[in-house]
Amino acid sequence: MLVPHLADAAKKKPPKRAPVEAKTPPSAPVEPVKPEASTAAPNPAPTLAPAAAPTEIKAAPASAEPARKKSDDLDFDLLGKSDKLNADELVAAQRIQQLAKQRRTMLVVHQALGFALMGVATANVTLGTLNYWDKFGGGGFTNHFELAHLISAMTTTGIFATNGLLALFAPDPYDKPGRWDSARVHRILMAASTVGMVAQIALGFISATRIGQVDQRDFARIHLGVGYATYALTMAGGLVYLF
Repeated sequence: MLVPHLADAAKKKPPKRAPVEAKTPPSAPVEPVKPEASTAAPNPAPTLAPAAAPTEIKAAPASAEPARKKSDDLDFDLLGKSDKLNADELVAAQRIQQLAKQRRTMLVVHQALGFALMGVATANVTLGTLNYWDKFGGGGFTNHFELAHLISAMTTTGIFATNGLLALFAPDPYDKPGRWDSARVHRILMAASTVGMVAQIALGFISATRIGQVDQRDFARIHLGVGYATYALTMAGGLVYLF
């Protein structure tokens, strides 16, 4: 009979199949998606209403004043505001400059002659001492130093007088307050030296005319002492002005 056989066959279960693993294909590199060119027209830029014309603003004069003053601080001249000087003031300022230049030249010569005076005065004092020793100090009265002392004395007197005139007539266009400084001390010392120089000249002539007289040695000694004092004042005046 087929029915029982079919019933047995129906009871038999079909064999189970092993599950098949799905193999995933290797993933290809993902390329970035390129945006498609848009065919649509770009959005037009928004049109703005025309702005009103800017109103011209005039700067107040006070706002420009600080800038002008700042530039003026860096712009100067030695004559002051020469562009604002009138004709008389400009001539006076130029005159001051001319006198200042003349004074500078004369004082440079004065200083050079001052150094020469210090050297010649040193030689004159040395020769005067030797001359006094030769005549009145036991030197034998040989007169070996008389002519040399006379030449050095005349040279010293000439340089001293020239230097004094340069200092006296040098123009001084600047107003200076009265104060004690090296220049004033220099003038006082040189004024005292001038008195000593005049006394030296007088004593020298008196001593030279008293040859054979008892008082000749006394005048020669005074002449020598005044010479030392004049030399000290001259050297002090030069050193004070120099330092």
